[in-house]
Amino acid sequence: MRHGLFLLLLLIGYVSHAQYYIDKLPVIRTLRNIRNALVDIAISSPEISSAKAKSKDIINNAIINIDSRTDSFPAAYNQALERLLLFVKSIPRDDSVAAKNMLLLLLRDVQLKFGKKPQQLSSAAYSYLLDVTVVTLRNKSPAPDLRIRYAPLGYKIDYEHPEGSFQNLSTPVTQKMVPGYYVIWVTNDGEFRKLVGMTVEIDPEQKNQINFNIPSDGR
Repeated sequence: MRHGLFLLLLLIGYVSHAQYYIDKLPVIRTLRNIRNALVDIAISSPEISSAKAKSKDIINNAIINIDSRTDSFPAAYNQALERLLLFVKSIPRDDSVAAKNMLLLLLRDVQLKFGKKPQQLSSAAYSYLLDVTVVTLRNKSPAPDLRIRYAPLGYKIDYEHPEGSFQNLSTPVTQKMVPGYYVIWVTNDGEFRKLVGMTVEIDPEQKNQINFNIPSDGR
């Protein structure tokens, strides 16, 4: 009986790992697709060319590090990169101002993910997801039982269908997230009306604690 229980727990642990970690090859493939999508952007200006070149260099370094130094990745990381690929494909080819702004945003995002510490992706897989802590206050006192929601910056945000939500309620509440640019906001649990929100950088070199002051009439 004990032997059977041990095997069951082992199987559950394996399935849980499979849900959250994937082989490195899909991650490398997604990064290559992002790089190729950048090449397809033909608009030319000094700022656009510079942002494209810097982003491609960061991605190339990330591919080399991933390919040579690690075997698995959190699935959330590849999901974030797949969304980033859609973002790059949405960059307009006929609007140089919009293209420049989106490429600069892309550059900052890949810098947060890979650029500051390229070797970061060669360490143990769990280290790629960062602990992000959110504190909600009302009149300087803890404002509990609020839901934290988020979406990657650069996309049209659907507040009724948020990209993600923290698993637990505030406050404080901590969740692991992929580095990058985000819009993070607060709602009442079970509701979608935004009480307060802000744009944040989830940065491997920062503490990543976000403080929200909830309006007195926020319910």
